[in-house]
Amino acid sequence: MPEARSLGNGFPEGTSIEAIVAALSNVAATVSQLAEEGVHHRDIKPQNLFIYNGEVVVGDFGLATSPGKDALTLDGQKIGPLHYIAPEMLEYQRGVDESLADVYSLAKMLWVLVTGQKFPPPGEQRATEPTVRASSYVLHVKSYLLDKLIESGTRINPSKRATLPDFAEELRAWTQVELPKVGSLDDEIFKLNDRLQTALIPFLTEDTKANEYTYLFEECKKALVAPLQDLRNKIPPLKNISISLGENVALAGTLGVNPCISCPLEGPAIVFCGPGKTHRPLMFSSIGLCDRGEEKTSLMAHHVVKVEQVTDSKVVWFDTRDVILGGSTMQRAISELITGLAENLSKAFQAYTELIERHKAEIR
Repeated sequence: MPEARSLGNGFPEGTSIEAIVAALSNVAATVSQLAEEGVHHRDIKPQNLFIYNGEVVVGDFGLATSPGKDALTLDGQKIGPLHYIAPEMLEYQRGVDESLADVYSLAKMLWVLVTGQKFPPPGEQRATEPTVRASSYVLHVKSYLLDKLIESGTRINPSKRATLPDFAEELRAWTQVELPKVGSLDDEIFKLNDRLQTALIPFLTEDTKANEYTYLFEECKKALVAPLQDLRNKIPPLKNISISLGENVALAGTLGVNPCISCPLEGPAIVFCGPGKTHRPLMFSSIGLCDRGEEKTSLMAHHVVKVEQVTDSKVVWFDTRDVILGGSTMQRAISELITGLAENLSKAFQAYTELIERHKAEIR
């Protein structure tokens, strides 16, 4: 029979972080799919992952629940793997969301297998604490993205954790994302900047720590500026049209007609401005985040044209992505949406030109 080797002692020496995250991405996707069918593993740990026929697979479903299966656990009984068990499973009560308990165990296991340590730290692993960050053990340009995911997966309050589908998608996005290049910085400087920002996290003020969502949202907005500036730099000068970059714009006001945005949209915008003082022709090429007050939100890019005080905003093109602030899905979405803005820029500029042609008598 083919041999299945447990990952209880970690991946073979020399396995890259890319290969480890790719394998755990498949594991998380499997656990998420099983949860949709009503199956919850409840015993996720490295010892229950196996390398089988060259792939990492999930095994040992002895504690799993499934539709129609007799209950194995009494109320008040501890259920789950030592070092990986979610807090709410220490005294098991019927009705807990066991999929969120599996997320907790997956996050702990991710930390162990990526860092090569024998056991995970206890409790919630905040990205602001150097001793429990994966990036403190693994020098890699994208390791800091795993810190945010592990924090989200190990929150004490289950309702604040990433869901199983979100956790699986974050890992999948991590394997796909290519971080945007900032201005003229070369690769080595860019990598060192990531490490520098991670190292500076513990020195945030207490006020900032008390308002972590606000701080995170503002930092994520800043991350949108450099890739949009790169696009701005590729646009040639235009006679009688000024082209500027606004770094912090209330984008919902430039949009106005999109029904999928029901909360404030903020971010940078390339602004094309024609002649005039009160009735100027404008085009906004923007990428922004929805301020929903929570880390699961939407990232949106759009081209909008209007003549001030003459026409309503017209959306020429837009696209959205659901993301986790500061996560791999956000990094992947930035690259995809900037590409979409670039590919639809000519279409938007044609609409801008046609708008000016229709309303040239009113522009002043």
